[in-house]
Amino acid sequence: VPAATGKPQQAFAGRITALGWPLLSVIVAMILAGIALTQPVWALEENYGVGGLTRWTYAWSTFDEEEYGNGVWDQTTTRSYFGPSFTQYRMRDAIGTAYLVGVSFVVLLLVLVILEFLARSRKVPSNAVPVTNIVAMGLGFVALGLPALSIPAAAGDVGVVVSGFFGSAAAGGIAYSWGAGLSWWLWLVATILTFVVFVVPLVQSRPGRPVLPR
Repeated sequence: VPAATGKPQQAFAGRITALGWPLLSVIVAMILAGIALTQPVWALEENYGVGGLTRWTYAWSTFDEEEYGNGVWDQTTTRSYFGPSFTQYRMRDAIGTAYLVGVSFVVLLLVLVILEFLARSRKVPSNAVPVTNIVAMGLGFVALGLPALSIPAAAGDVGVVVSGFFGSAAAGGIAYSWGAGLSWWLWLVATILTFVVFVVPLVQSRPGRPVLPR
């Protein structure tokens, strides 16, 4: 009985691995980049000491304000960038642009998934996959670099002196810290996977190099 129940699982695993590591890697990259669109790209934290803390996380169309007192969560307030009380316009523009690049990254990864699948049966031109891979990889780097440059430049809207995408400072007895949110880290992993899918075949094409099965 255990052997019988194991056969469908083995068959399913065999079908998945038969897709080849480049296609599987791009699929994972696309999923991660898609999840990134639902996560915050940047966060700012104010620590008042003695367990008092306020954290702001900036997502695509909203930002959350989390408040802690005596080390215990107090409340979370979600606000829209287009609400009447929102005045951080430069932050809204910087973050909105970053997510639009993220959408383009996901779309191009989807195209790359399709091309990788068709390439297994040689139904696409030989240069279609590497060219699309290069463009997707470039968009990944833009998705990482754009918020890293534009958010610090726009962060004056939050009323705190922010220097760099990551950092910390202290003023008036308050400790400030800021840095990338989960969205940015997911884009980083997706970009690395796209880079690996592009580079490994180039390395393998050199004489005497072992070739991984696609």
